[in-house]
Amino acid sequence: MKGRSDVERAIKAHFERHRLEQVVGVLDSWPQRIALGNPTRADLSADAVEISRIVEELLDWERAAPVELVFKRRMIGGALHDIPTHVLVEAIDDSARLCGRAAERSLRRARERAELLCGRLGTSGDVLFRVLKATDGYDDVDFSLLVEASCWFRDNDATGLTPRQVPLPGFSAKWIDSQARRDIVQALCGRQLDLKERARSVEYAYLDPDYLVSGARRYDSYVEGDALTLPYDPDFVVIVENKDTFRSFPPRAGGVCLFGSGWAGTALIPDLPWIRSASPCYYWGDIDADGFEILNAYRAAGLAVESLLMDMATYEMYERFGTDFATGATSLATRREKPLEFLTEQERAVYRMLVARECPGHRRIEQERIPYSALPFVSVAC
Repeated sequence: MKGRSDVERAIKAHFERHRLEQVVGVLDSWPQRIALGNPTRADLSADAVEISRIVEELLDWERAAPVELVFKRRMIGGALHDIPTHVLVEAIDDSARLCGRAAERSLRRARERAELLCGRLGTSGDVLFRVLKATDGYDDVDFSLLVEASCWFRDNDATGLTPRQVPLPGFSAKWIDSQARRDIVQALCGRQLDLKERARSVEYAYLDPDYLVSGARRYDSYVEGDALTLPYDPDFVVIVENKDTFRSFPPRAGGVCLFGSGWAGTALIPDLPWIRSASPCYYWGDIDADGFEILNAYRAAGLAVESLLMDMATYEMYERFGTDFATGATSLATRREKPLEFLTEQERAVYRMLVARECPGHRRIEQERIPYSALPFVSVAC
């Protein structure tokens, strides 16, 4: 038979799951009726002392809290007794009171926000519920900005502008960069914003020594949609992740080095017109979970890229230079292993080790900690 603590957990879970639906009116989840269990006659006799304690606890609670017990008459030891079978919570406000002040504040905030959205933007029903759910973690300042932005887009057309070009009065230019925020604004406006994404770009460096000796520029960049003609057809391409590694990559006949910039590179680099014909084409990233997931993403995009210095032997040789921290005191935690169907078995073995609960060494070896002398095509340290 459930005791008070079990019932309180059920009330809290129900409140968190359904409070926004109830506020908006898309689902009526109160009164809440919580079953206490249905002990057999044998259970009632064998556990009479414990059940009596639970019943007294529930009766004391009923006298002090906005709950109501529902009873059923049962035979125990030859006599009839009233045994509670359910706890009834009549209204959402009662649930909030039972859950504590934080719950009462969250309910009050949800109602205020629903009233504001309805009054300013006419939002209702399922859209109102989805917006309240998506912004449940917003503080009051962010929510207020969201409402103001939605009102501005309702009354103004920003078609063709990039998010940072939108002249939202009093807003940081970066505020509307977030796609999640734009999705919410679109839901509140009831129409597409039709903003233009900023053209992506990629930096690259020429590695061919015969070309470089001419005094021509070593570094270049490509902006998405622009024309691109290289001074020579590269037959060697390497994508790297560290800016220092990129800036000083050693010379290589017919070579080009690209700065991948993490996940950003996977969206643009595979579509460069000259990269698919280059052979070999390498990806050299950090030896960590992100590095292997990015490698997999390049291959998923159709780029026949080989991993470089991301094998178990390299890990073991340079593991002492690794780290278990992302930035500052933020540690690299375990993570769920992803399928990564484009990794080789050898690559997958390293990846699996790095995401495992018990990693035998550091979870990350940053690319810049590995010297150029480790490259298979460089004979001297650079």
